[in-house]
Amino acid sequence: MPYINEESRNKIDDGVFPSNEGELNYMISSLLDEYLAEYGCNYTNINQVVGVLECAKLEIYRRMAAPYEDAKMEENGDVYRREYTHNYVDDYEEMDNPIVDACDLEDNRFDVV
Repeated sequence: MPYINEESRNKIDDGVFPSNEGELNYMISSLLDEYLAEYGCNYTNINQVVGVLECAKLEIYRRMAAPYEDAKMEENGDVYRREYTHNYVDDYEEMDNPIVDACDLEDNRFDVV
């Protein structure tokens, strides 16, 4: 949550890099507050901010969390039964054009690219 003490707020506001998730949340929340103060706190701008946050969240998950989890799955073994899951990595490597062909898989489990 962004509700950190005043001393921590002052450090972040002065440009000190956040040292924990509360400070990071405060930093991001403050930036969003400034954006809305500059451009107006209305539905359109709030919707844009939420959309930007969602896209940033998805991108960090796609680029950092998913590969990390895949490596840990390889290292420690899968949790899910193979017959109920789909190994998208194998399918991806076999595709000539993964962006176009992803929507054409027979089982439709690899339809989000």
